[in-house]
This record gives sequence, structure tokens and C-alpha cells, in this order.
Amino acid sequence: MDELVRWDRPFKLWHYSLSHSALKFTSVVDHVSPHRVDVVFSSVDHLDIRDHYDRLVVTRGDSDGDSTVFLINGGEGKVVAGYVSDRWDFLSRSSSPAVCRNWTEPDAHLPW
Repeated sequence: MDELVRWDRPFKLWHYSLSHSALKFTSVVDHVSPHRVDVVFSSVDHLDIRDHYDRLVVTRGDSDGDSTVFLINGGEGKVVAGYVSDRWDFLSRSSSPAVCRNWTEPDAHLPW
């Protein structure tokens, strides 16, 4: 399994859109880690997740061509989706992202 995303900081479920098939986790901003990190799954088919994690490690599991099984923290959670990406900024929650990485398909449409 390929490790795609690793953030050793707390995350919480920020948004899930059934109509847009998108799931977003956002990091908890504190004095130790003042920048925000978003991890977004697009084209979500299935999810089995918690509403918060102490850290977020996403690994790629099996794929059927259209969807991939993404494991969270070695199996604490699971998302079946087309894409996963992360982005972070170094200013505040209202700033635009400074860095964005799409780990599954560089030209994929992301829902933000």
C-alpha cells in the first residue's frame, strides 16, 4: 500500500457533501501548528470514518479503475473515492491555499 498523506496533528471532519460526493477533513489550528491543512476526497462512493483523528495517514488500497479504497490510519477509517488531495496555507483560515497536492490524478477536478 502506498502512503499518500501523513499529517501528525489532529483533524476533524469539516464537510461532507452527498450531492458533490466530496469529503473534507480540516486540521485543528493551534499555537504549535498555526497553518490549516485540508485533506479532500472527491467522487466518494462509500465511507466508514470517525468525526476526528489525532493524526491523519492516508494509504492507497485496492482500485477497480474508477474508485480506490483509501485507508485512514491503517484501517481506523476507510473511504472509497476517485481522488484524494491535501492543501495547506500558512496564514489564516480565510487565506487562499499556498500549496495543493493531488495524490491520485494531477488534472482531476477538485471541489474547492
